[in-house]
Amino acid sequence: MRVTSLLLLLGAAGAAANWQQITSLVQPSRPPGPNDAQVTMYTTQSCGYCARARRYFDQQGVAYQDHDIERSQAARRAYRYLGGRGVPVIVIDDKVIHGFDEGQIRRALN
Repeated sequence: MRVTSLLLLLGAAGAAANWQQITSLVQPSRPPGPNDAQVTMYTTQSCGYCARARRYFDQQGVAYQDHDIERSQAARRAYRYLGGRGVPVIVIDDKVIHGFDEGQIRRALN
C-alpha cells in the first residue's frame, strides 16, 4: 500500500515526462530469479550494510532495484517518504525494512 501511495506521490510531483524514472524506482533491474518478490533498496555507495544486502540478494538469486539516495533526488524523496533514517531501506513487495536484517528479509521474501 505504501509503495502504491509512493508512486502516486511521485507521479503527481514528476508529471508524465519523468514517468519512466519514477516507475523504475520500483521495478527490478534484472530478470526475476527464483523469488518473484519485488525488491527495491535505497542505499549509499559507502554503506557497509547496503553492500551486505546487495551480496545477500545476489547470492539468493533475488532481483532488486538499487537506488542511491546521494545521487538521485527522486530516490531521496522516496526514501524520506518511507521514513528513512538510515540506510539501507529495503522494500519487499509492500513491506518496508529499515536496515539490513536477514531474518526480516527472509520472512518478507517467503
